[in-house]
Amino acid sequence: MVDTAKLEKQRVRGAQAEQILESPVFNEAFAKIETAILDGWKNSEGQDTKVRENCHYLWCAAQMFKEELKQIIGTGRGASTQLIQLEQDKAA
Repeated sequence: MVDTAKLEKQRVRGAQAEQILESPVFNEAFAKIETAILDGWKNSEGQDTKVRENCHYLWCAAQMFKEELKQIIGTGRGASTQLIQLEQDKAA
């Protein structure tokens, strides 16, 4: 038996994640954060490996955050497709 409540929750979460990723405010803020991280790396002193390492960790975390939203979107789209199929199967 398919858990339609779970699928609906996934669909809603996917739509919410998509709104976030498509938001101009989010994208502006995210771009500023990425720029600040890259500037910190570029402007670090040659011997300051700790600063560059921290910038690397921050960069990776930022990219992981964005990828997680994309994963949620993908799961939501899959759930939406399943819900549509279930409705079509019911109607048939």
